[in-house]
Amino acid sequence: EIRAIMLPVLDALHFAHERGVVHRDVKPDNVFLVGDLAGPWIPKVLDFGIAQVRGELRRGGKRKSTVATGMGTEGYASPEQLRSAADVDRRADVFSMGVTLYELATGRLPFERDTDADSFVALMKGEYEISADLRRRLPQIAAVIEKALQHDRENRYPDCEAMAAALQPAAA
Repeated sequence: EIRAIMLPVLDALHFAHERGVVHRDVKPDNVFLVGDLAGPWIPKVLDFGIAQVRGELRRGGKRKSTVATGMGTEGYASPEQLRSAADVDRRADVFSMGVTLYELATGRLPFERDTDADSFVALMKGEYEISADLRRRLPQIAAVIEKALQHDRENRYPDCEAMAAALQPAAA
């Protein structure tokens, strides 16, 4: 079920990234499951309201890039995004997908602490844990989370396509 949600979302984000768009607010609230009761549910990525737009889309359209506006959602935004909304690339969305994957697998956020300040510090230091139970039950997903949540973006997956490849059942 986790893969059935995550893989289409990663594909949609990769599609956007290839066209110069970084979402900057990836979170479960912006992933809708569309379909009827008989299924199958199709994940759709919504709310590109604070997206960073570069390249042909920016040059060809009338809408200006929102590089300097919006910082994303607390708990999901990458460390570099919290430092500067302009200093993001597709790896910021990879980080947010790692947070979302962690939440899908555990039911909580990786950097969540007792106070907002403590949560912010944990995120900025990259301090979180993957439980032994998760590592035992879902070792491939635990490994994908670890790589996606690397504090240094140079150590993350380079893009959503690479993250999706690592999440594929055949990659196990």
